[in-house]
Amino acid sequence: VKAAAAEANRQMAKARDAAENPPAPVELGAEEVLSALEAAVEVGRGGFGVVHAVELPSLPGWGRVAVKRALSGVDAREVMAEVSNLRRCAHRDVLPLLGYCGAPRAACIVTALMRGGSLDDHLLLSPDARARLQKLGFKGTPGLSWSQRLSALCDAARALVHLHSNSILHRDVKTANILLDGALLPLHTAGGERRVYRAFLSDVGLAKERAGGSMTMATNATSNVYSTGFADPNFLDSNQHSAKTDAYGLGISLLMALTGGEPSRGLRSTHEDDVLDMVAGKEGAGGGLLHAARRAARWPQAATQELVKAVHGLVYERKSQRLPLPEALAAFEAALRFGGDDDGGADAGAAAAAAPVAAERPTASGAGFSASGATSSGASASASSSSGGGSTSAPGSLTRAVGGLHKEYVAGGGDASLARLQDRISNAYLSMMGHLERRHEQRGGAPLPKGSSEEEKINALAPRSAGQSQLCDSAHTLRRWYNACRHERGQWSVGARPSDKEVARVIERIRGLLDLERRA
Repeated sequence: VKAAAAEANRQMAKARDAAENPPAPVELGAEEVLSALEAAVEVGRGGFGVVHAVELPSLPGWGRVAVKRALSGVDAREVMAEVSNLRRCAHRDVLPLLGYCGAPRAACIVTALMRGGSLDDHLLLSPDARARLQKLGFKGTPGLSWSQRLSALCDAARALVHLHSNSILHRDVKTANILLDGALLPLHTAGGERRVYRAFLSDVGLAKERAGGSMTMATNATSNVYSTGFADPNFLDSNQHSAKTDAYGLGISLLMALTGGEPSRGLRSTHEDDVLDMVAGKEGAGGGLLHAARRAARWPQAATQELVKAVHGLVYERKSQRLPLPEALAAFEAALRFGGDDDGGADAGAAAAAAPVAAERPTASGAGFSASGATSSGASASASSSSGGGSTSAPGSLTRAVGGLHKEYVAGGGDASLARLQDRISNAYLSMMGHLERRHEQRGGAPLPKGSSEEEKINALAPRSAGQSQLCDSAHTLRRWYNACRHERGQWSVGARPSDKEVARVIERIRGLLDLERRA
């Protein structure tokens, strides 16, 4: 038993490494696939294909892997399109691609097997979900603590931010597409060490590149891609996907993790009054939702109150005022770090420290990058507040990035201070670019050419010729650091990387320049 557990842990560590350092995918022959599938165990099924757990000779050392074989009638070209998407979308929080077969009679893709099943399995714990977890070889306790649920959503949000930063829409964000690797790892927070699972966003084969590389441009759906309960009403009305419809699916996933409710059974409408009343700061508001959160996973009240604001911004707010995804991610991470212990208790001091950095509401123009320091309505001032308290001033998104709203570096022997610095830079850069692109769109600027590099985007969004040389130069500095974070993670030597103070100065300079521009 110990040997089997050690082997499973080794394979899961190998999967995490494959996400960090994507291997070249192996092209499999039809005969190998068909032969292996004869003894395979079915562990999942969707609209595209059936997922089997099986060993493949061409992938030695991996043990069982996940083979998603296309259903009858699915064109093999669709499989190869999914392979192409997976290769372009590689990221530490995206399910890694290991191999594929393009032969029509055995068309499939192969990924690492996630023994922890899906977040959906753990939230619903239906008989089918329990049976699936057993088939996968999950050895933990089904159901997940509140911090394990939130950690998984943080990982999925990071993956989604990565896709959007590369002008790619997922188009089917839901709890069934957030997979857990099944190995508990330490996460250091203000409340002490917690044990969480690494999570990966899957099914990016449904992803679609956005026209013109715009961060805000909607893309016509090429098929009816959506899941009941997770689909944004704006998509159902217009048949158009956008970054905001992706974020809506994440918001519903958060509401499901908080309450344990099922999206297909009116989850959004069930809690609408509680969410709106809590965000409005009404006295005694949200009793039903808070009770559901305690019952579902003993969610700390302070964390629940802050996360409800994120749910509101992602799900209930009208489309033009939706909370930008990087802002929601910052709120998730703050709640995870400061929310309390896994028994639902809250550290009053930590909660008070978290309150000033709660997710802020978008400004009236819809810009999530608030250089003016917008307030967050009803920010919790202490863990014991039952109504959310009064408004607390919240700094802008870049200030929060400088303040260190990040997920601590999850074990693996890395440099935690480097990981924090890189996360800080990444959050700040993505927020800045979101602001610049929204500003460009609001001014009636032409869509950026498809395939524009990050350097070309900045030159177009903050041109030196328009008297924005300081902003342009500072944005390019942040861009170079961001590129280093993406491509040299864990390899940035201490001598080569910028200091915390240097990063803070550049971020604050950008914030100040945008603030001056806003006031002009």
